[in-house]
Amino acid sequence: MRASLAQVIVRRRTDAHMTQEFVAHELGVSRQAVSKREWGASEPSTTNLIALAHFFGVEPADLLREVAV
Repeated sequence: MRASLAQVIVRRRTDAHMTQEFVAHELGVSRQAVSKREWGASEPSTTNLIALAHFFGVEPADLLREVAV
């Protein structure tokens, strides 16, 4: 079974040993915004998805390929 976008974000963050606070600071969003995305309570905007992907060192398409359709 493939992962949801929320699960992909959590896995990439935890694999890199980063806190939600660190990711939030680097992306210029609140920790609550990161938490909501990780719980699947909100989806990132296109701009934020691009920023997240580049933050994790991948292209946005790479993140989306990990997500179930």
